[in-house]
Amino acid sequence: MDKKELLGKIRDREQKMLTQAKDEILGGGDFLPVNRLAELFSIRIETLTPALIEWEGDNRIFSIEHEGCYLFPRYAFSTRSGLTPHPALKEVLSILSPTKSSWLVAFWFSSSNGMLGGKRPRDLISSDAVRVILAAQSEVDGVLHG
Repeated sequence: MDKKELLGKIRDREQKMLTQAKDEILGGGDFLPVNRLAELFSIRIETLTPALIEWEGDNRIFSIEHEGCYLFPRYAFSTRSGLTPHPALKEVLSILSPTKSSWLVAFWFSSSNGMLGGKRPRDLISSDAVRVILAAQSEVDGVLHG
């Protein structure tokens, strides 16, 4: 097998992996369009839509785009003091967003993480935010040699 053929096989495999990861994200029920979020949290869509736009502009939340529709992660919200993004999410996004697309951020939140004892960041953002922030920083820093 020549180099060109090998690179083609690698690209095909990477594309399959990407498609599978997207299917898992979309099929998991954690990313919802605005109207479904409004229903879930019993808030008027006319109230939620401008808030989401503002929060995303302030890097307090993120969305993924699929077939022309923006989907927001339901795990990103705290209902303790009204519906707002978890405060730690802004710091995590400020760490990850400069190097990762929204889809890659979604993959990171949904993948088990060695820094979190094999748990997913999305499962700990509300209960152990400091560890999630440290895991995000570790993700960006990569392997450090000393």
